[in-house]
Amino acid sequence: MKNKIKLWLKRSISFSALGSYLLVPAAAAAAAVSITPVSSITLEKLLTNIQDIIFVVVGFVVIIMFAIAGILYMTAAGNETRVASAKGTLNYAIIGVVVILAAFLIISVIKGLFGAK
Repeated sequence: MKNKIKLWLKRSISFSALGSYLLVPAAAAAAAVSITPVSSITLEKLLTNIQDIIFVVVGFVVIIMFAIAGILYMTAAGNETRVASAKGTLNYAIIGVVVILAAFLIISVIKGLFGAK
């Protein structure tokens, strides 16, 4: 019983350290988003603000998904079902990154076509 408590404590400390290490870049990215005051906002600025906020939130979620996949993989202990679950989570996170990058590319092309900044 004592070993289980020590193992749980080690894992808790490791996961909290890993989580805080992974969340710092997302917090820094969130701080870098500049939002225009409502009094001088145009439709273009509004859409750009929404786009920036969505990309920061999705980036944060992707970081969490990668961390969850890593945690699932580390705690699988050779169990094929859990390893498959971890690989599935990692695949979905990668697919999410590809979709977000494609969305960013599409939005950039549309902005370029309409002459937006």
